[in-house]
Amino acid sequence: DECLTLLHEGYDSTAAGMTWCWYLLAQHPEIHQRAAAEAKQLLQGKQATYADYDRLVFIRQVIQETLRLYPPAWMLMLREATEHTELMGCRVPKGSWIYLIPWVTHRSERWFADPLRFDPERFSEGRIGEFPRNAYYPFGKGGHYCIGERLAMTEMTLAVATVLRHFEFYLPEGHKPVEIEPHTAIRPRGGLRLGVRRID
Repeated sequence: DECLTLLHEGYDSTAAGMTWCWYLLAQHPEIHQRAAAEAKQLLQGKQATYADYDRLVFIRQVIQETLRLYPPAWMLMLREATEHTELMGCRVPKGSWIYLIPWVTHRSERWFADPLRFDPERFSEGRIGEFPRNAYYPFGKGGHYCIGERLAMTEMTLAVATVLRHFEFYLPEGHKPVEIEPHTAIRPRGGLRLGVRRID
């Protein structure tokens, strides 16, 4: 079980997150251009390394917003009530199972303004307080918080920065709307085809 968890979380979830990131950037050229400009300015022609992670602020926000809209672990944190209790006005009998579903929470108007809009700025220093801290949990919360969060965020941020120095993504002509397929990690049904253009 532990080996399967490490394989899934270390590969499948990250790959799904990166897929959705390219998809969103292809749909939003202005955000794509801003992220590419940050990568070019900060990296100055070199490969992105761990030392660059904290400086790639906007690209990190792009990743965070991607994980809000398309959390690879779309359903997680199964819990069993150990006693009779009440949760948000609902009676929860002892022995009941409770699921937390980031896909639903992250897209709720209750917690996020204009929740379906791709807006990396919502994770900027000046706006991060606009939503409750616990409303965003692509890596879980509490005692079962994903220990790989820093690794996943780092590898996605550095990969995006490295690729954006040389390439841009776009939706090919006649592109059909993507359907969601809920596997262990959510993914585009039938895969995702994007156009790629070298820019240097």
